Amino acid sequence: MTDPASQVLTIRVSPLFSAVLDYALNSRRPRTTPRITALAVSSDGFLFGWNTDHHDKEGFIGSISDFETNLHGVCAAAGLGAEDAEAVVAMAFSRVANWRVHGPTGASPCREVQ
Repeated sequence: MTDPASQVLTIRVSPLFSAVLDYALNSRRPRTTPRITALAVSSDGFLFGWNTDHHDKEGFIGSISDFETNLHGVCAAAGLGAEDAEAVVAMAFSRVANWRVHGPTGASPCREVQ
């Protein structure tokens, strides 16, 4: 039986999302270049990535909520059940550094936290 992350990695997606999934799911066979070398969510909820072409400069990818929505969508496309999909989501988020501040979602990182 194939593990759930490997099943997700068989689904055709855009080159950018392929690179993100390859990193987030620790793919042993990257499907696109440049390869993502790190992912982080900013304090205001946006996903940034670093890649093999620009290892010293982050790149804006999108909102973290869109990433999660797309991740659930690709899990569904792979035919995963709820338990397997949640395991894949947990695995992916374990590889994303979280720079969000405590407080309301979407709060300005400059706002003083009470």
